[in-house]
Amino acid sequence: MQVSKVKPSRMEILAFKNGLRLHNDAIKLFNSKSYPSAYFLSVLALEEFGKAEALSHFLFYWADSPFTEQELQDWFSELYRHPFKHRAFYRDRVPMVSLKRMKTAWDKVGVIEFLKQNSVYVGLPKHRRLINLKGKINNPFRVKREKAAKQITVVNDYLIGLALGHIHQYMGVDNEGIQRLLNRPVFAKLNKLWKFKSREI
Repeated sequence: MQVSKVKPSRMEILAFKNGLRLHNDAIKLFNSKSYPSAYFLSVLALEEFGKAEALSHFLFYWADSPFTEQELQDWFSELYRHPFKHRAFYRDRVPMVSLKRMKTAWDKVGVIEFLKQNSVYVGLPKHRRLINLKGKINNPFRVKREKAAKQITVVNDYLIGLALGHIHQYMGVDNEGIQRLLNRPVFAKLNKLWKFKSREI
């Protein structure tokens, strides 16, 4: 079974645009000193960009291959798994990221997802699906300025690298809808909105 490229392509554009929206909102929250929420939205932005990257791979490598109905269901189900999107984000576009951050992204227990949830919810830790009543209370207010800044910087550096790669034609983006978003005004806006640059990339 083959799948039409129209819907995955549209999903890729929308995921990328939604990532931009979430990234801009994360910066606004950071500037308002709401660091836990800024961190949370920045991880959501990372996930949407990861989804767009995964869909790009699907369209380039696999969309013309024969799939069974179940195989298509299995693949698109991956887009709902947060660790899958984290890995898709880091896989190709952030090749110089630190080994520590890469290990976190590829960790099967979903460390990034754990940190994301802890940035917005008060609760007790779980072990093997049981609540640890003696465990330390999770406190979102522990997410301070530096942690939020590092997370937002990873996403901003990704976008700047992507925009520069497209502008100077050393990094390809197949989707024309996304190409139109990666222009010099967008690059200038990203530089203006976020002053930090990562030492890891």
